[in-house]
Amino acid sequence: KKQFFSKLHKVDKHKVKKIFKKIKNKYLLSQNNLENISFVLRIASNYKIRLNVVLKVLNKFKGLPHRQERLSLNEEIICINDSKATNFESSSQSLKSYQNIFWIVGGLPKKGDKFFLNKLKKNIIKAYIIGKSTIFFKKQLRKKVNSVVVNNLKNAVLKVVKDLKQIKNLNSLTKNKYTILFSPAAASFDQFANFEDRGKKFKELVYRVRSSIYWYMFDFSRENRSLLASWWRNIDKTILSLILLLFFLGLFFSFSSTSPVIGEKLNKESYFFF
Repeated sequence: KKQFFSKLHKVDKHKVKKIFKKIKNKYLLSQNNLENISFVLRIASNYKIRLNVVLKVLNKFKGLPHRQERLSLNEEIICINDSKATNFESSSQSLKSYQNIFWIVGGLPKKGDKFFLNKLKKNIIKAYIIGKSTIFFKKQLRKKVNSVVVNNLKNAVLKVVKDLKQIKNLNSLTKNKYTILFSPAAASFDQFANFEDRGKKFKELVYRVRSSIYWYMFDFSRENRSLLASWWRNIDKTILSLILLLFFLGLFFSFSSTSPVIGEKLNKESYFFF
């Protein structure tokens, strides 16, 4: 029989950072994937697989649903569906990877779970607590992260959008990027069948917001908003009044032109006012 001997290989994550620039797949560009890619590159090196082949595969790779699944709203705002995160350790990987986070958190906490947020709180703008164990999460977030209890996922998404709108209006000249992170750090059974059901509900809410008129108004580009505001400030109000007057006169005459009574008085079967 042929014998196989195991061998340990040390993986250097720092070397991978140079290759990160060549990876275009946004799903893989989070900090928690740094270690995963390190292992992939080491194994590929052992089997003498060329780097360009590995990069091609990585750039085509699609992650599993509900595991840091990206749902882009626009160039400035992304949503992360991390419903699979059922404890703080799992959620901390997402909290490390993004900035300006609006964090939706809550559910049934794992026994003995503790939130170590001292090094992560700088990435979090606000937390939105859902589920039936709000007291536990309020205690974990107290004096560390600004938080609000919203009870359920629908309320959380609507509240995040509302807060985002206020922030963007206050900082209309900045080009900050924001993250809506759904990483509950808890089990789902208090309000959902399982983490898949919870993740699907979040995606449904995100897609509904994205397709709504409300989001379209919110997503109106800064450039277009500034141009519209400039036009409104500079337009001559007299000219605007004349334009509106002519518009309504045109509507009136258009409707009048279909009236047989007016046609009879003018002794014409058809007539035009221009």
